[in-house]
Amino acid sequence: MRNETTDDVEPAATLPFDFETPADLYFPLFVGRRSALDYRRFPSAAAAILYAAESLTAPQLAAATLEIDGTRYDAGTIRQLYASPEFPLARA
Repeated sequence: MRNETTDDVEPAATLPFDFETPADLYFPLFVGRRSALDYRRFPSAAAAILYAAESLTAPQLAAATLEIDGTRYDAGTIRQLYASPEFPLARA
């Protein structure tokens, strides 16, 4: 039996990674019983990763998903990509 919640998410970043590809970021507005999902489209994966790492709260980031060309990346991968030496944007 296939588990769509985990089987569709890339568990770890594989480099080279194209930080210039447009990306979608899904994250909860609130974490708890009544949580709405928010969606933002970014012109580049790097911009989405920067926003996720620096603007979302820890619980929001833990539940966030980055989607690029149909491939989904979880919070752990978002953190890995943000910490990567290849990350092209200035960090806070």
